[in-house]
Amino acid sequence: MQFNLFKFALAASLAMSILYLGSAVYMYLYPSYALKMMADLLHLSTLSWMEPQLYVTPANVISGVIQTFVYTFVYGLLFAGIYNLLSRDN
Repeated sequence: MQFNLFKFALAASLAMSILYLGSAVYMYLYPSYALKMMADLLHLSTLSWMEPQLYVTPANVISGVIQTFVYTFVYGLLFAGIYNLLSRDN
């Protein structure tokens, strides 16, 4: 089985962009809970000191979605390309 490089990368990019957008909305609505969750993921006691510097602006969200889309697209192309190379029948 071979992956279509473009379709795989596009699907991964869209999925990650949607997840990023959800994360940004959560961070905007509930910043203290989001920071607590991140601290737990990083095995830290707290990240509350970051809350005063935390700004979720539309420009930041748009920039983050674009970056997430582009980076994931490149990683998706790389992943699918390597998979296709390794799964070729000789």
